[in-house]
Amino acid sequence: MIMETLNAVFAWLLRTSWQASVLAGLVLLVQWLFRNKLSPGWRFAL
Repeated sequence: MIMETLNAVFAWLLRTSWQASVLAGLVLLVQWLFRNKLSPGWRFAL
């Protein structure tokens, strides 16, 4: 029972970690692509 819970927690942690990494990469890509077109407010909002 404890191992099943630990496996579920590890799977959740792994999934959310890679999803957060992809999201951060997309935000950085958008900021880089539109670096001269985004106002400081939009950059901060991203």
